[in-house]
Amino acid sequence: MDAPLQKGYSILGWNHPGFGSSTGKPHPEQEHNAIDTVVQFALNKLNFPVDQIIFFSWSIGGFASSWAAANYPECKALILDATFDDILPLAANRMPVWMAGLVDIAVRKYFNLDIASWVNKYDGPVKLIRRTQDEMISTNPANVATNRGNFLLIKILERRYPNILNNESIAVVTQYLSFTENMKQVFLSDKDIDFDVCHITLLDLARQNDMAIPMLGGDDLDQSVKDHLALYLATKYMEDMTSTHCVPLPAEMFKLPWQLT
Repeated sequence: MDAPLQKGYSILGWNHPGFGSSTGKPHPEQEHNAIDTVVQFALNKLNFPVDQIIFFSWSIGGFASSWAAANYPECKALILDATFDDILPLAANRMPVWMAGLVDIAVRKYFNLDIASWVNKYDGPVKLIRRTQDEMISTNPANVATNRGNFLLIKILERRYPNILNNESIAVVTQYLSFTENMKQVFLSDKDIDFDVCHITLLDLARQNDMAIPMLGGDDLDQSVKDHLALYLATKYMEDMTSTHCVPLPAEMFKLPWQLT
């Protein structure tokens, strides 16, 4: 929590149920109740306006903060650091293959941390921070392509820009996400993307859609244009940090999400 504090933000932190001084058990329903209590305290006791609240979380905390953003949609922003899309692929990866069915049932019944589903109930500004050496939310820590933050990003973009993110452009973004920072820049350079044109194109489409999310325009665009727009959006929604999972976030990495204006 030092990063936002160093940037001058007021901080209200809490422990998950069953962690630190908090009682209870860290089950999804109790997580919802706990974060809701924290938000109500901020609104009704500390008198913070909801439109000035940023939900910021790290790792598994993305479940609580994404639920909060979905249930308090007037909030200022949602920032997710080292967060995954769904706990099931990570849980299954750490168990024997023969236990896959049992893992599926246990996770879905007791620990269904499907973060992407909650993020996709929120239409406001979102920023993802990906740790390129993340050993916790990657199914293969040596391969950044297996970082589950990649899958979270694609699910967000698919829902927000359904006519831009088709199978072809998803494949291009997936390839982009398989690289770390230097190679990502080479990849973008090879694609010869004009970011200014991308911004203008997206803004025009968004205005035709009354700036609503999902943005429904763009179905008639050439595939190469869709590929460029999808890559542009990927660069705006996600920022890389060269680190492992538990390294504290530097203050300079704590930034408000991009908005199309």
